[in-house]
Amino acid sequence: MDLMENDQYDALEDAIIAMTPEEALACLLPLAESGNAAAQCLLADSYDLGDVGPRDPGKAIHWYRKAAAQGFMRAEYFLGSMLASGIGAERDVAEASYWLRIVADKGDSAAQFSLAELLLADGSDDPSRLAQATAWLTLSAAQGNEQAAARLATLRKQRPSSAL
Repeated sequence: MDLMENDQYDALEDAIIAMTPEEALACLLPLAESGNAAAQCLLADSYDLGDVGPRDPGKAIHWYRKAAAQGFMRAEYFLGSMLASGIGAERDVAEASYWLRIVADKGDSAAQFSLAELLLADGSDDPSRLAQATAWLTLSAAQGNEQAAARLATLRKQRPSSAL
């Protein structure tokens, strides 16, 4: 998440932290409806976690889409993750890959790892997908992501080095 996004998101989160779920929803919804990407993302998080009423992954996806369409990195990542797992919407590997790749291209280690896992899960026998997954795991591991490093080590043990 870039610093400005982080600041906006954190300021909104600080503003609603002590509110009741109803008050938080009354605060966030008008901001989100007016196009505030930070509010849209926080509202999505709140629906996903059940912080503004019953947990509603479908509404979370709706608000993540709106914030992601504005380039809000946190929303791009969580939208991709939810679509990859089929939470809140039908599983859509192509769209999940699209959103995760955007965040991975921005250098986010978690997105790089998630994208690699998605590539491996849905085509690990395809040499092109394996090469892409290996590249993403390498980038993620280089940033200290221990899961990525472990997955990369496992892949190297399972496959000849020429395939990676």
